[in-house]
Amino acid sequence: MDTAEKREIRMVERAIERKKIMTLKQTKELFEEPMPFEIQIVGKVLYITGARINEFLKMRKKNFNKGIRGNGLYVTMELYTLKNRRDKARILPVYYSKPYEQYSYPTYKWLFDDVFDYLEGLGDDEPLTHYSERHLRRLIKKHFGFFPHKFRHMRLTHLSKYHKYDGSRLMLYAGWSNTKPATVYVHLNWNDLL
Repeated sequence: MDTAEKREIRMVERAIERKKIMTLKQTKELFEEPMPFEIQIVGKVLYITGARINEFLKMRKKNFNKGIRGNGLYVTMELYTLKNRRDKARILPVYYSKPYEQYSYPTYKWLFDDVFDYLEGLGDDEPLTHYSERHLRRLIKKHFGFFPHKFRHMRLTHLSKYHKYDGSRLMLYAGWSNTKPATVYVHLNWNDLL
């Protein structure tokens, strides 16, 4: 096999690796890796919200709203869609608990506790991080091994795979104008359909 063929095989292997989406278990293990606490929180918020990096940088503590529904606590996140120069807010349900069921999404407890603790230490109008977009991209690549936008792909895939979100629900969650982007963002295989 000559050098050009080997290079082409490596390029294909890298492309396949970049497209792989972690399972929920692998995602949890990723956040257990040692890294600076603030970077871990950034990754968790990007995953929870499925936000683009520029949307994340506009987030403030005041955008997280807590309330009571029935006997349970819920948290919503007001997120601004900044794609195509739109500055439109959408409300995301990011957390819900009932008193006798520890969490309605028990597999996500490891995400929320640290994030809520971190938010308590911020002022209402304080940004979640003081890093620039460029620096934050580099830090996320360094500590997580991929760029921030992959969190969006992971979250939308997990919502579809584990919580049975269809195209319409994903459209609302992601702030799309139609369901077409789901074909790009959601990565399922045949086993996920069975």
